[in-house]
Amino acid sequence: MAKKKKKTKAPKKSKKRAPRSDLSKDLEILVGHDVYSTWVKMLAELVPWGRTERLSILVAAMLQFSASAATRRGQEDNSAAVLLQESAEIGMDYEEQERLMPLIEVLFKDAGVKWKRTNARGQGYSIADEALNQFLRWDFMPWE
Repeated sequence: MAKKKKKTKAPKKSKKRAPRSDLSKDLEILVGHDVYSTWVKMLAELVPWGRTERLSILVAAMLQFSASAATRRGQEDNSAAVLLQESAEIGMDYEEQERLMPLIEVLFKDAGVKWKRTNARGQGYSIADEALNQFLRWDFMPWE
């Protein structure tokens, strides 16, 4: 009687992702592995079908949390912490604050989702831009 050969499964091909940037790694170090990996999973799940106005507030909250961690820890050798600390010192000038955009974009890159979109009229817009606006206006409450 011939022995049956066991079928072996071919190894799954993993999607090759670009190596993570230093900024990405520094942000993860700043907020902690568990928090960062949760954020990336949330963005991967929510961005493809999520509404920009809701996603932008979520990402702005991530930045607020990161800024708070940067203030508490004061890591001078951490590029993410330095960006966030400089942001707090500069104030609300949008042109100056655009230096935070790479920090926002790295979250989307790590999640493997796009932050640029096109509306039904063919006009482009960006979740990252809206997130930066929400971050800059975090304490703005005109009704107070």
